[in-house]
Amino acid sequence: GATWGANRRVSNPAATPNRRDSATAPAIAFTAAGALFAAWEHHAGATTAPADIYAAQWTGAAWGAPQRVDAAPDRVRALAPTLAGGDAGLFVAWQDHRAGAANPDIYAARWNGADWSEQVVTAAPGMQTQPALAAAGNRVRIAWQDAGAGNPDIFTATWQGSAWSGAIQANSVATRTPYQMAPALASLGGATYALFLDNRQGDRELWLSTLPFGATDWTPPARLPTWANAGSDLSAEGAQIAVDGAGQLHAVWSEYVWPYGRHVYYSVYVGGKWRDPVRLSGEEEGGRERITPVIAARGGVVAVAWTERDNQGAVQLVAAWNTGAGWSAATPVLATPI
Repeated sequence: GATWGANRRVSNPAATPNRRDSATAPAIAFTAAGALFAAWEHHAGATTAPADIYAAQWTGAAWGAPQRVDAAPDRVRALAPTLAGGDAGLFVAWQDHRAGAANPDIYAARWNGADWSEQVVTAAPGMQTQPALAAAGNRVRIAWQDAGAGNPDIFTATWQGSAWSGAIQANSVATRTPYQMAPALASLGGATYALFLDNRQGDRELWLSTLPFGATDWTPPARLPTWANAGSDLSAEGAQIAVDGAGQLHAVWSEYVWPYGRHVYYSVYVGGKWRDPVRLSGEEEGGRERITPVIAARGGVVAVAWTERDNQGAVQLVAAWNTGAGWSAATPVLATPI
């Protein structure tokens, strides 16, 4: 709890020693019982090879042997895994191209204690991409970006015990035809929150909708306090959200604001509104990019991690946390940059 441990390899290139395998797009989650799992895109033979979804479990001392999750045919891409665990089980979801390179669908699989059982979430015409999962108690929900009607919208479905429900649209229909992209999802106490990129006002902004307990319709979206309408640039990966045990909602994102450069920003939803964002990645101007932040909240502690890349291409993982007395300084995770 005071320092970062040594890196441990999760994927297993030793299983194919004569091939140039690679692992990308990792995701990680705990089950309701406290078991730790990771999932990723496995590219057999080369970084550009079509990916499959693999997962592995932490044994307490090491990572177990990776297992194939998706059941797509050979050389069919399976991308963008997301993980969530709750009382209903542990789920992995991904973007699946078995219906065609330009017709991706959303698939998911549930861990049965020994293997993965695959289900189709949606196989509608058009492009369904970028899934996000959230689990709380017995309720598991999934969101994705859906371009079946043209410009992408955000759709969601709920786990019914043996299959997924029909899709419902999370974002309200705007008067113009903007895009809604890059969903993030969080659940607590029956309520589910969906955060996504939205350009209904002509700028790429972050908006949040809520599905209250027992409701069937998402609330109209509310805008987060970014500087998008003042000329900033939000990263295309959108934002990540987490909800803590007290029901507070936390959000983190990467945004370029002149003259400070691209930094990581954080806001919390309190008293019916978002507080002014806090820049977590320091005061340095330019020369360094801070991207792809992730967030977790538990037991009164909020933690954020992100990638920093300098203008020579060196990459470092950085973390900051708040135990209730304010945010720590940004702290490197890796012993040396990559």
